[in-house]
Amino acid sequence: MLSKDRVLQYLRTGGNYCPFCGSDQISSSPVSVPADDSEANALVECLACKKQWRDIYKLVTIEEVL
Repeated sequence: MLSKDRVLQYLRTGGNYCPFCGSDQISSSPVSVPADDSEANALVECLACKKQWRDIYKLVTIEEVL
C-alpha cells in the first residue's frame, strides 16, 4: 500500500512515473467518466513492476481558446 507521502509526491510531480517502483515506463487507458458522473479516471499500469492504479481527475477551471 502506498504511503500518503508517496501519493503526494506522485501528485506534485505530475504522475509521470510509477509511485511503487519509480519507473517511467507506464501506460494509461483513456480517461473515462462513469455513467453516474462521478470522478473522471484512467487506469494506469507500470510496465516494469506490473502494479496498477487509477489516476482520478477533477475539473478545476476552463480556459478560452482564441
